[in-house]
Amino acid sequence: MGLGTLFIGYFLLLNVTYFGYTDLIAGLVMIMGLYKLSGINKEFKFAFYASSLFSLFGALELVINIVAMFANSFEEEILLYITPPRYVIIGVLSAFILRGIRDVAKEVGLKELASKANYYFFVSAILFSLAALFDLPIFSFMPTKALAVISLLLLLAIFTVVAINLTVIYKAYMKICMPGEQYANAPQKQSKFGFVNKFREHEAERQKEYAEYKINKMITKRNKKKRKK
Repeated sequence: MGLGTLFIGYFLLLNVTYFGYTDLIAGLVMIMGLYKLSGINKEFKFAFYASSLFSLFGALELVINIVAMFANSFEEEILLYITPPRYVIIGVLSAFILRGIRDVAKEVGLKELASKANYYFFVSAILFSLAALFDLPIFSFMPTKALAVISLLLLLAIFTVVAINLTVIYKAYMKICMPGEQYANAPQKQSKFGFVNKFREHEAERQKEYAEYKINKMITKRNKKKRKK
């Protein structure tokens, strides 16, 4: 499943300290998930491109960390230029993922999920931009303690927002049935009454068909626009 695979890859972004060793894996796993989702809407397609760029960046980080094992001074100098673009890429990637989920959630009538995805789209864009800005060596005029406190707060904020974004992806995975996937809602406890179980199965099937209908309709509409161009 695309959203399930995306969740696993995005989960690795919780590593906010030794990310140089896990970013490549995170990017490659997200590529697999977003490749399956790229046909749903243009936001997921752009997120696929962003994850591809992030994977290349992760490979560069891994090389830097390996070289740094033999030259400690090299790592300290290069990190000044590595972390800002990393935050920018993750910010762009997160924004496209959340916009993609927002649009699909709207299509299938999940207004609460769409609203949450839209809200954290803005939060992610702002937070990762601030993190990239404060990692640039342009605030050397500020007291060292003040910079240390700001950096710590931003690090904690990034960890929190990545965790919240994960809940958005997980809810989308649980509630949105993509074309060709089995219904993703958690199984309910069986009732002692047979007619209750049959009613639940009927409702689940109706929700599944409706979700697939809306998503397929969205894809068809997008393809028609492409043919007109």
